Amino acid sequence: MLLKGFCAFFSSSSRRPDGVKAKDEEHQPIEPHSYEYPIFPPPPPQEILTRRSQYIAKIRARKYLVPEGELIDTPLYALYRLYDYLVEDHVMGYRNQLEYFLLVSLGTAVTAYEINH
Repeated sequence: MLLKGFCAFFSSSSRRPDGVKAKDEEHQPIEPHSYEYPIFPPPPPQEILTRRSQYIAKIRARKYLVPEGELIDTPLYALYRLYDYLVEDHVMGYRNQLEYFLLVSLGTAVTAYEINH
């Protein structure tokens, strides 16, 4: 009886510090935000230029190079990103995407995982 009460006391999740979960609690994966993924095809230049600062902030918030559900980058996706930076007149982004586009189009395809790690 004493052992049963002792075990119940120490297995209680209410005694755990904040943020510490029991081993049997299910891990819930964190869902990515929609702004972390690009949406292709991009909008027309007039739309980008009318909301330029918002569009640049949206692009900078991206975590992934390819749309949600895709694992491998393609030359088309690289071309879309190149278009984004060209319309925005963002020289460094344009240069980086041009280099990456050439790598991808030459068959040196990399996965989205490799880019982020």
